[in-house]
Amino acid sequence: MGQMFASSTRGVFQSTLCRNVFIGYNISMLRDIVKESKEKEWAIERETFHDEELPGIDLSRLEFTKIHFRSCKFSDCDFTKANFLNCGFEECDFSNCNFTDGYFKKIKFTNCKGTGADFSKGVFKDSVISDSLFDYANFSQSLWQNCKAENSSFKEASLSEVSFKKTIFDKVDFSRADFFKTMLKDVDMSSSVISGIILSDSHRELLGCKINPFQAADIAHLLGVILVPYKQ
Repeated sequence: MGQMFASSTRGVFQSTLCRNVFIGYNISMLRDIVKESKEKEWAIERETFHDEELPGIDLSRLEFTKIHFRSCKFSDCDFTKANFLNCGFEECDFSNCNFTDGYFKKIKFTNCKGTGADFSKGVFKDSVISDSLFDYANFSQSLWQNCKAENSSFKEASLSEVSFKKTIFDKVDFSRADFFKTMLKDVDMSSSVISGIILSDSHRELLGCKINPFQAADIAHLLGVILVPYKQ
């Protein structure tokens, strides 16, 4: 089966039947780990990284498993086709980073900032976003399955052609977000802000969406309906 080799004070490399992994760095050297993992096609597993600052780093196609990122700042980094499994991002900033075609399963984003980040064509499963800021981010053509977003902001974000499956939104600000061709049937938006959202001319995206009476007034405005006081 697997064989251990190349141990050092920084960690242990492990070869498996399918791939190599790097397990257990005990010091903060994310930049070096990323470089070595890309060169030797190792996955990165079971580690906590904190207070890292990585500007313009290529992290594309890397695999992260059971990694906790805390107070890390990624500036204009490339995470294209990166895979994340059982990972946590806490108080991290990845504004303007590229996560196109990324895969996220059992991920927690807490108090994070992803303003302008590109998550288009990504897959999100069994994940939670809380108290985070994703204004102007791009989630177009992504899949969300068994996910939850709460107390977060997606102002003017692109959520066009997104597939939401068993996804919960609780107190999320979607002001002026783009939901073009995103079917919201059975999606509960009643506790969220949906003023000024962008839809197709037919507004068919809202068919079956759950909203509250105050939101209905905004939707009526989108439809060109004029609400007047009831007269007995």
